[in-house]
Amino acid sequence: MTVSVEDIDRWNGGDAREVFNATRSRAEAAFEASNGIADLPAFGTWGGDASEAAKEAIGQTRRDLDAHGNEALAVSRAASAAADDVEQVKSDLAQLRADADSLGMAIDPIGNTIEPGPGSAGADPMELLLKQIQLQERLDKILADAARFDAELAKAIDMAIGKEPIPDVGPPTGLPQLPPEGSSPVDTRKWWDSLTPAQREDLARYQPADIGKLDGVPAAVREQINAARLPGEIAKAQAAVDAITAHPIAKPNPSQVDARQAALNKLADLQQLQTTLKNHPGTGLLLLDTTSNPKNVLAAVAKGDVDNAQRVGVTVGGMTTNVRGSVDGMTGEIIAQHDQAVELRNLAGVANPESVATIAWLGYEAPGMNLDVTDDALAKAGAGPLNHFYQGLGATTNVPDQQLTAFGHSYGSLTTSLALQEGAPVDNVVLYGSPGGELANASQLGVAPGHAYFMDGVTDGVPTTVAGLHAFGPPLSEVPGFTELSVNSGQAPGPPYGDGQWHERAYGHSEYARTGDNGELRMSAYNMAAILAGLPQETIAPPTNLPPPTLPLGPRGIPVPNPNYHP
Repeated sequence: MTVSVEDIDRWNGGDAREVFNATRSRAEAAFEASNGIADLPAFGTWGGDASEAAKEAIGQTRRDLDAHGNEALAVSRAASAAADDVEQVKSDLAQLRADADSLGMAIDPIGNTIEPGPGSAGADPMELLLKQIQLQERLDKILADAARFDAELAKAIDMAIGKEPIPDVGPPTGLPQLPPEGSSPVDTRKWWDSLTPAQREDLARYQPADIGKLDGVPAAVREQINAARLPGEIAKAQAAVDAITAHPIAKPNPSQVDARQAALNKLADLQQLQTTLKNHPGTGLLLLDTTSNPKNVLAAVAKGDVDNAQRVGVTVGGMTTNVRGSVDGMTGEIIAQHDQAVELRNLAGVANPESVATIAWLGYEAPGMNLDVTDDALAKAGAGPLNHFYQGLGATTNVPDQQLTAFGHSYGSLTTSLALQEGAPVDNVVLYGSPGGELANASQLGVAPGHAYFMDGVTDGVPTTVAGLHAFGPPLSEVPGFTELSVNSGQAPGPPYGDGQWHERAYGHSEYARTGDNGELRMSAYNMAAILAGLPQETIAPPTNLPPPTLPLGPRGIPVPNPNYHP
């Protein structure tokens, strides 16, 4: 097919890039759905005809998904090559136009010829002819390349719509080896920095699950990879549930019941993640781990530019915390915390007030409402990954003086304490509703004196009654080195020392990070935002002399509520 200069001028490499991005995402989703289905834990517990039927069904599903992924990948590669070719030929044509103009010549876009330009009148005819011959050779080559590229692009389009057979393709050979197991996040960051852009793209395409959960890989990269993975993980989890429910077992044994529940849990986790990210634009999926825990998906959601923020906060939830039941609420809380910290920095006149990021970390198995909550085994198991996560944030930051604040609620405060005792690049720590941190002194947390805080909510029995049992060391109120922050209702100072708003008390065990009835953060959450913002001087201390709750001013001395009592 003949291609004219006018055709080239109309070409847009971005169109081909859109085809490339769409088909690559489809390929990744198909491969993610296929990858690992054959190793579903349920198969290890099944037997007989049901197991064989399920395995055959899954095997066919995997073959179909792999075939679809390879087809999409072939179209993606063809579209990527076409986009590069379009941009190259347009660049060559632009350069030729510039060269022709400098020589007093011009390109005729209809005739595809080089002609004397408007300013060539009176020039030597022989000189014009030589210029014309020289430039026409270049134009003819550009047009020939364009015709070849056009044919390749047409082939890619025909493959995309099913008119052209799609060649069998697979991952490229020579993918870089991942860092050895147990590598530090610092070493992982060095490894990542040593890769070429093409190598990074190949790893993101063919090993997204590994890269997406690798501490030491930049946060923006992980968020992009994990967002692309999520649809495929949902499809894989749905296939696992379908395989189990399609072949029910009349009298399942306990391990079979557990396998079924785990499959249902993981599907619910992934679906809730998808809903949460949709409901909260501007958040990113910093961690998506579907394999480390047999019962649950592990995840972390971030608000803000984690690697380039001056102030970063990481919140760890406590008992009953899991992705399906907690990620939406925790995400709303870190968004509110982020926004309050930015507001306080604005009011205080801090440079770059919006340089704040917050993270909800659900990267461990928290105990449920059972005896697990009386034992520190799950906290110890979660402390290692949490410490590694902190180390990863320290390795990937682009801000030399980035300040990291660790927030831990309930059982998550014990997990946070144990993680910090392993040594982490954390500058401040706030533990609230804590049953204890297995501490003798706040200095064990590795933060500077005066940078460890605790809060005990009004009517919260965990940091008093439960902590009083000393199952996890003494209550934080008895540990030297901690500063107590207020959870009581009160008025914050006006700008530049605070937001000037009334902040209601935090009562019970679950209200610390939430907003009050007036739409403002509760006092505990306000204090946490001030610490995150780097404005500890704006925190509010507990009142020293609360007024009595009642006054004996009624008829015959009957007590009446004291309007000045704000617990």
